[in-house]
Amino acid sequence: MGRLRKLYLFGNQLSGPLSPELGASWAALEDLQLYRNELSGPLPPEWTKMGQLKRLYLFDNRLSGPLPPGPWPAMEHLQLAGNGFTGPVPPEWSAMASLKVLNLGGNALAGTLPATSGALGKSLQVLRLSDNPGLTGCLPSGLERFKEDEDACKGTGIECNNIC
Repeated sequence: MGRLRKLYLFGNQLSGPLSPELGASWAALEDLQLYRNELSGPLPPEWTKMGQLKRLYLFDNRLSGPLPPGPWPAMEHLQLAGNGFTGPVPPEWSAMASLKVLNLGGNALAGTLPATSGALGKSLQVLRLSDNPGLTGCLPSGLERFKEDEDACKGTGIECNNIC
């Protein structure tokens, strides 16, 4: 599987946990779409070893636990909405310089956004944090373009019009 670049298995009623071993096995993978399944458990930190990964779509599963500290250096589209992820947004994710879409809506994330996440403002086009009532604080400097975006912070304790 070392040459595998794209894998689309969305909407197939796949169930069970994500295997940590796949992080090293699929190091060349660029596009992984496993959304709308029944996958459960944590997102293994080993998956951040998929250094070529540009698109990771895991939304609408039953994943839970903290987000891995990551980052994925080539990531452009990270869609993790509609799961049960908990805890803060990792500060290391601020290093994903190519990130265009970040959708973390509909989880159980908590805490404030890392001040360093403003660095994502250079590339980020879509930000969805909605329906994470445990997220609080303000929008870090660099993410000003999202202060008028109702979907960015709806259902959170983040004051999107308050830039810090």
